[in-house]
Amino acid sequence: MPKQNRPGFTFCICPDGHLIKEHIQVLLADQQESWQVRTFWADEELPDADWQAFSWTSLLGRPTAVILRRAEHLKAVDWKKLYPILGRFKSGIWPFFCLEKEWERGKPPISAVLQRQAYWKVAESKGWVWRSSGLERKNIQQRVGQWAERQGICIPAEVQRVLVHALPLDAAALTNELEKLELLLTERKTMQAE
Repeated sequence: MPKQNRPGFTFCICPDGHLIKEHIQVLLADQQESWQVRTFWADEELPDADWQAFSWTSLLGRPTAVILRRAEHLKAVDWKKLYPILGRFKSGIWPFFCLEKEWERGKPPISAVLQRQAYWKVAESKGWVWRSSGLERKNIQQRVGQWAERQGICIPAEVQRVLVHALPLDAAALTNELEKLELLLTERKTMQAE
């Protein structure tokens, strides 16, 4: 068996789908190969052809990241279907299971059915589970700072404080708002409160 330089599969647990997408992009970018991405949604009934994407590799094609969004909607029988699929490492397929339900009392709601699965226990023990409760104000400050640095924009501290408290705690909405600010600034490189 070839040496693994990546997890056999990954669970991404976060209520913010945009953050999950960013995290998966970072993981795939860290690989030596270029990965194609196939995304399926578990809040719809998955046909057999979609299930086959988790186990069929192309002999000539690029490796495939198979992403199952909103996996918290899977039924018990579906979680059990994954046992033979995840039992062996497949170099050409990297399954991602995205649990996107809102957290309760600071903890992600993970179904008892999933927690009983052997592959969940393997993922937990090997660190193949990524958890994020979503954006918080401190994350917003960091993202605004990174955005300003990339754009070469100076944001005075008092303006940054206003931005951090006004911007949404949703990664996709935040990205949209920063793009709007970039358009408003046009050629200016210093952001003013007005």
